[in-house]
Amino acid sequence: DAEDLPGPGNYEEKSYITEGTKYSIYQKREEKIEQTPGPGDYEDVKEKKEGITISQKLTEKAPEELPGPGNYQEKSYIIEGPSYSIYQRRDDKVEQTPGPGDYEEIKKEQK
Repeated sequence: DAEDLPGPGNYEEKSYITEGTKYSIYQKREEKIEQTPGPGDYEDVKEKKEGITISQKLTEKAPEELPGPGNYQEKSYIIEGPSYSIYQRRDDKVEQTPGPGDYEEIKKEQK
């Protein structure tokens, strides 16, 4: 039944958005060696140099305190019952330019 299901504000979804920039510095670990030979086993492999890796540390952002869909009353634009307005009548504006039927076609003489 839909009434038994939690609404949008009744659960917390894990966020992957971070607050601010954070970094971690750590030494890169050796990669796992597989039992089967790979493409690098058939060629001379250069010695791997150890180094450091700088990457961003992700932290979970705290959920925002926002009201759910049932926690506020939205303004209705549906008019209930009769509604009246009183405005001053405007004069009809008559255009001063001629209409399409007011022109005479000018024919050119053909030579």
